[in-house]
Amino acid sequence: MIDFSLFDNRPVHPGKILSWKLEEKGWSYEELAAIIGSTRQTIYLIVTGKGNISPDMATKLSAAFGNPAEEWLKWDNLFRLSITETDVEGVGKMARFYELAPVREMQKRGWLKLTADASGL
Repeated sequence: MIDFSLFDNRPVHPGKILSWKLEEKGWSYEELAAIIGSTRQTIYLIVTGKGNISPDMATKLSAAFGNPAEEWLKWDNLFRLSITETDVEGVGKMARFYELAPVREMQKRGWLKLTADASGL
């Protein structure tokens, strides 16, 4: 049995987990596709990291492997979140400005210029 908790600090793509589970069962992509009513291509895309786990797919994988669908969705979301490159520093600064002052009202009155940039505000 594979201990997926080892990857809590560094999420892996759920395709890697699917690959491990296929290996555990001794199933091929074609066999899993037949079991869950999907295509070999869909399984291939997930295993190679080119596809994500939809709620529908999570439900099917859950039924096939006996683990909760929520695990599949959690693994997929954790991985996607770990590779997100969104710069949130500016968002945090803007939120702080809006907490401290009536920014929208000040912009309406022309006291501040309209901007979505924290440094410009």
